[in-house]
Amino acid sequence: MAHIAILTIGAHGHINPTIDLVAEAVARGHRVTYCVPGGFGSAAETAGAQLLSYDSLLVSRPAGPPTRPGTKPIDTPTPTPTAAEFAAYLPFILLAETKQVLPQLLHAFADDIPDVLLYDRTAYATGRVLGEMWGRSSIEAFASFAYNEHFSLAAVTRQQSVLDPDHHGYRALADQLAELATDTRTTPLTVDDFVLGRTGTAIAFLPRGFQYAGDTFGPGYNFVGPCLRTRLAASTRTCAPVEVYASLGTAFTDRPEVYAAITAALGQIDGRSLLSMGSTEHDQIVANTGDDRIEIRPFVDQLAALAAARVFVTHAGMGGVMEALYFGVPLVCLPQTTEQQTVARRVAELGLGIELGADAPTPSDLHAAIESARTDPRIRSNVRAMRDIVRATGGATAAIDHIQRVLETTPRSAGDPFQATTSVAVH
Repeated sequence: MAHIAILTIGAHGHINPTIDLVAEAVARGHRVTYCVPGGFGSAAETAGAQLLSYDSLLVSRPAGPPTRPGTKPIDTPTPTPTAAEFAAYLPFILLAETKQVLPQLLHAFADDIPDVLLYDRTAYATGRVLGEMWGRSSIEAFASFAYNEHFSLAAVTRQQSVLDPDHHGYRALADQLAELATDTRTTPLTVDDFVLGRTGTAIAFLPRGFQYAGDTFGPGYNFVGPCLRTRLAASTRTCAPVEVYASLGTAFTDRPEVYAAITAALGQIDGRSLLSMGSTEHDQIVANTGDDRIEIRPFVDQLAALAAARVFVTHAGMGGVMEALYFGVPLVCLPQTTEQQTVARRVAELGLGIELGADAPTPSDLHAAIESARTDPRIRSNVRAMRDIVRATGGATAAIDHIQRVLETTPRSAGDPFQATTSVAVH
């Protein structure tokens, strides 16, 4: 049996899809080492993985970009960056994370190199470099949309992209990638490789039919859909039927104006509603609701709530959208980030719900969207069809089948013994 390493980041939307993979791999007799920042990973350990914690530089909401990406560190907090700024400097943040994490993993696996590495898309450079240094197969994992030459967030949002050689960050990023290759004695990654996550083999936690330009991704890309089996088995709570379940996730909960609009709209719904407000408490909103048909909780068992809901009001994170589609629940999308806006747009394009945009909606607009998602026969028919597609994608079973095929068909190379067993100083 194989030793499988899984490398992900400290974000629930990236961790949750991999827990089923751990359970499925362990059930088949494989050994799994789960690499994640300290403070995360307890669910993977419960599922049977050996936990390997590493120190990470990533934070959920960086303060702002450097003046010119890649030229100096962020010394002074700045206002929240625009979407274009964030897209420009994110590659440099991810590359800095590689330089932080790579020596830790080389040291940790020095005497126990895994047979295959599944790495999160955000850890692209780390995964590619480790695979080459170890002489092992590495497989990319996309928690959201996969990228290629036909689709990327920069392309779909028409942002000026660091992929453009005339972009002010292009040369700095190319230089840093070249330095990484020199320091690790590995094949240089191009800017296109790094930004697009270019790879020959990948697992994506969505159906190919939901993926933008899905038919342009080759057979090495396995679209397995959401992996919910372990969480469904652990979800012992039941939820009474609700007309609307609303949640903006856990990362962007400081939006009192949005919560006020949601509670006002839910007050116009004939029936019971459930609102999860995350870790942020807006006591005044709760006090002003005065409607016992609206149940407000800080946290909710989301799978149980979706199983009981007729409509899901969501920030349009990919994980939550896939969970709703698994249960056949139409969506009303209030996206908070560029990526969520792209997910919401896809929901609307496929007729699976309503997209209202990033700004706080008026209660009347939100109420109208909820009623449309709740009653429109076209939306409900499209959601039922997508539910059947989502449930047929294979989930963790298909993902581990893919990993085993890679192990069986890709010969192991010797790698560089010095590189594979020595902590490389990455500057």
